[in-house]
Formats: sequence, structure tokens, C-alpha cells
Amino acid sequence: MKNLTIIKLLMLCLSWLCISCSEEKEDNWAETLLLDNHGKTKIEKVYKNVIFVSDTFIPFRCTVFTFSGGVHKYAQNIRINGAVGEGFSVKEYQTYKACPDEIYQITMDGSGRASDIEEEIQSRGLILSGNKYGRIVECFTMRCRFTTFLILGLPVITQFETQFLELENGNLIYIKDYNAQGQIFRIGDDICYQTYTLNPNEAVIIEKTGH
Repeated sequence: MKNLTIIKLLMLCLSWLCISCSEEKEDNWAETLLLDNHGKTKIEKVYKNVIFVSDTFIPFRCTVFTFSGGVHKYAQNIRINGAVGEGFSVKEYQTYKACPDEIYQITMDGSGRASDIEEEIQSRGLILSGNKYGRIVECFTMRCRFTTFLILGLPVITQFETQFLELENGNLIYIKDYNAQGQIFRIGDDICYQTYTLNPNEAVIIEKTGH
């Protein structure tokens, strides 16, 4: 009887190990299928709490990174493990294969430190601001995901070519390609633009006023 009990316990343990291995293989398979893994890098520049607005007009906060080598990526704040800052080291990060400029998860070296970025915001607002003015001191482009919706149960990601413009006052704004209307903005351009009042980062109307 004692030997039978021991055999049953061993079989249970073996069964549990098989299930665990199977689940791990499934997770690794899904991760390999959907994500690209990236190793260590360093943050050369960071723009914190940039407000993105989905195509359903729900705002959410993101952080925009410039990594070593001039690589530009962005991440929703809830995807960041640890505090971020210029010169900080990144332990590892993952990006979506379907949206390679968006970070799925990023882990900082020394990620035990408290995060210094704000949480998501819940407000909605479609009121246009007055005219704002600025001069561009830095610019780059990423393809950004603003909405994922389902068709016949399958996720469809909408991405837009998006120009990011840093202004002399340190603000970072962005303009989706369909709002830019074919305009390409460069360092040194003086611009006039309008945003939604609850989203000071997205330019919905923009024009050059000089060079």
C-alpha cells in the first residue's frame, strides 16, 4: 500500500511537470510569434507622459524613447518596469512584430526603483485649443498604433505614420500623416498649431509660419 501511494505521488508530480512544460512551451511559442526581443541599450533621450489619443478619443499616457544609435520607440506607461531617465540603462525590451515601433514591455536596470511616470488618464475632450506657436529643434517619425479593433474576432491594428516634433520650449508634439496633409516638418521650422485642450501633444491643425 505504501509503495502504491508513493507511485501515485510520483505520477502526480510527473503530470504536473508535463503540464508546466507544455504551458511554458505555449507561452514561448506565442511570444516568438507575436514579439521581437531586444537586449541591453541606453536611453539617450526620453519624453515622459506624452498623451496619445485613440481613434475612439480615449487618451492614454506614453513615454517616447530615443535609444543608443538614434533608435526611436514608444511605450504605454503601464508597460514600463522601473524609473526612466536620460542616460539610464535598459535591461531588455520587447516590441510587437505587427507594430515594431511600439514597446510591449520594457525593463530598466535597477527596476526596483519606483516609476516616476503618471498613470493613464480617463478624461475625454474634443475642444480645440487656441493657436500655439513654436520652433522645431528635433524631429523624427514612427509608425504608431492608436487603435486595435476586431473583425470577425481577429485583431486589426491601425497604424499611422506619425511625425514627432520637439519644440524650443521642450514640448513634444506629434502629427498623424492624415492631419499633416503631406507637409514634412524639419528642424528650424516655425509652426503654428492647435491641439485638443485635454491632449496638448497631438497637433490636429498645423502649418509652417517661417524658417
